[in-house]
Parts: sequence; structure tokens; C-alpha cells
Amino acid sequence: MAGAAFLAVVVRDLAAGERGLAAVERDFAVERAVPAAFAVGDVVRFLTVEREAVPLALPREAGFAAGLASSSATRRVSVSTSARKRLRSSSTRMSSIISRTRPAAPATSSTRSCARVRVDCALSAVAWKVRSTAVRTAPTASAGLVSFFAFFLSFFAMARASLVLLPALVTRTPIHLRPNAPVAERALLPGDPGRALRLAQHMLAAPMQVLNTNRGLWGYTGTAADGAALTIQSTGMGGPSAAIVAEELIALGARRLVRVGTCGAFAGGPPIGVLLVAGEALCGDGTSRALGAGERAAADPGLCAALARAAGEPVTVVSSDLFYDPDEERAARWAAAGAVAVEMEAATLFTVGRVRQVAAGCVLLVSDDLATGERIGDDALTLAELALGEAGLAGLS
Repeated sequence: MAGAAFLAVVVRDLAAGERGLAAVERDFAVERAVPAAFAVGDVVRFLTVEREAVPLALPREAGFAAGLASSSATRRVSVSTSARKRLRSSSTRMSSIISRTRPAAPATSSTRSCARVRVDCALSAVAWKVRSTAVRTAPTASAGLVSFFAFFLSFFAMARASLVLLPALVTRTPIHLRPNAPVAERALLPGDPGRALRLAQHMLAAPMQVLNTNRGLWGYTGTAADGAALTIQSTGMGGPSAAIVAEELIALGARRLVRVGTCGAFAGGPPIGVLLVAGEALCGDGTSRALGAGERAAADPGLCAALARAAGEPVTVVSSDLFYDPDEERAARWAAAGAVAVEMEAATLFTVGRVRQVAAGCVLLVSDDLATGERIGDDALTLAELALGEAGLAGLS
């Protein structure tokens, strides 16, 4: 039904446009054919009786275009009738080419009712035959062209409304991050706020700037060893928190994001202390699925390749909402699907990057062996996470 209504509007406006073009041709014919000695009354009669009237009011569906057309047509009525008034008062015979040197009425009214009032005022000094028809009609050529122009405006507006707009870079005001410093174009995203501080102290030249402390999501901006600005911002745990932080960093200017976190390896997978580049993530979480991901979410190819040069060939991991998973069989199913380790944020970050059209990647440190229950020691973790941060920076350099 909506499609049929739209088609009807298009057909009706095309017909109005054709009438407008025909009117333009008649205008030129009049200017060539009418003698210079024509009396003013003859010209008025020709304009009001022998020409086809074009309605001033356009279809409601035209929306803004109709208002614009109404206002434009009204201004042209004011111009035309003002010129005729001058011809009448001069008591001289002039060419039938109507003067348009007088300024139009102010473009302050776009509604139909206001347009009618202005037309009435403009026509008060014109012969009664003109007044009886001009309230309902605009000059044929002007209104026809306006109708034709209004059709294109209405068509463009309706076509635009029917398109699915690309979810381009967001410009919303951040709510959860309260930036005290600029956000760099590139950012490392650890989950742990303490790791964010340790990486900032290790990787940023003094004096670094504290970007955010709100909600315990510590973040920092400074100059990295390669001489370029770098932001290090913690995301917290899990997809929902990571999505919020990633969205707000993008709104603040970040365009390349690398998660630097830890993961647990499945049986027969990589040993503790090894760095893994996540080329893709199985979407075992709810956030990436809510953002439109399918079974898998992929890292940005260029960023993934740069990380691979620093930390090895990309692998498949799985993102989960659960750190303590009561389903003991789930890990085996994920491993059978090709995943070598599990973590909680990569699929979400990859999906946000795809949706917002920014580059997103991930490099992980194996901190746990899920088959044996073994976990990396605190001192070893502190040293290993520095290597993790340097690998992430290498991919961003």
C-alpha cells in the first residue's frame, strides 16, 4: 500500500511538472506573438482566461517540498502582480514581457493559509477578473517550475528515508568516559585498569596525561616510543563494558583499537605465557550477536596482519560472557569449531569496529590452561603483559 501511494504521488508530480514545462513554452510563445501595442486589459484577460491554472497547493505527501513550493509560488505571485499594478497605474502601453525588477515578498511564510493571505494582499490593486482567479492559482510558468522542483525534493526526501544509512562514526557525547585529555587516533584496550596503568607507565613518555578515572575505567594518553600519540584505556570485563568504552573512544576520535588481554587455552592448545593474535572470534557471547554478528567476527585484515608480524600467525578464539562456566562440555564444542582459547571481549570489539568502520584487532596472552587448571604467576604475568603491550603497539605503528 505504501509503495502504491508513493507511486501515485510520483505520477501526479510528474504530470504537474509536464504542465509547468508546457506553460513555459506558452510564455515564450506569448512574448513572441503579443504585439507591443496590446492594452493592459488584454494581457490580463489572456493571463486569466486563456491559460491553464496550476494549483498553488501541492500534495501533502511532498512535506517540506510542498511548503517550499507554496512559499516560492506566493513570492512569484507578489512579483508578478506588483509588476501588473505598475503597468495599470502608468496608463501607458508596454511590452507584454512582465517586469520582474521589483523585489518579491519576504520568504517568511511557507504554509498554505499564510500564502493565501499574502496573495490576497498582493492582488488588492489588480482588476477584479485577475483577483477572482489569482487567489487559487499562481502564474503558470512559475508555479509549474516550482511544482517540478518540488517533485524532485519530495522524491529525494522519500528515497532518502527508505535507505538504510551506514552506521558511520558516532558523534554522541560520552557518558561513561569523562576525558581529561585528548584521545589518540590509536588505542590499546586492556580489560584490567591496573594493567592499563602499568602499560602507560612502561610505554608512555613522561608526562603522560590521565584520560579517565570515571567508573574505575582508568585511561591514559601520551607519546609512545615511536613518537606518536597513544591512548591506553581499560574496558572492564566482558562484552557490554567493552562495547561502551569502544563506542565512546570512537566518538572521541579513536580510529584503530587493539585489545590487549588474557585468555585461557583449551586442551592441547598453546602453553601459558604465549602471545596469540586473534584473527577471528567465535561469537559465544551476547553483545556481539546483539550488534549484528553471526557465528564469527573477524579482526580488521590490515591491523591483524600488522599484529601477526609482531606476535605470530593469527588463530581463532571464542568470546564468552561467562568466566565461570557451569557447562563442562562447552569448551570441547568450541575447540571442535576451531577455537584454541577463550576470552570475553574480542568478538564484541571486532563487531563494533565493523559497525563503526574503524580498525579493530586483538592480541592475547595465554594466562590459564583450562584442561589442567594451571595459571600464570603474578610476577610472570606482570612481565608478560609488558610484552603484550609492546606487541599491540607494534601492530599500531
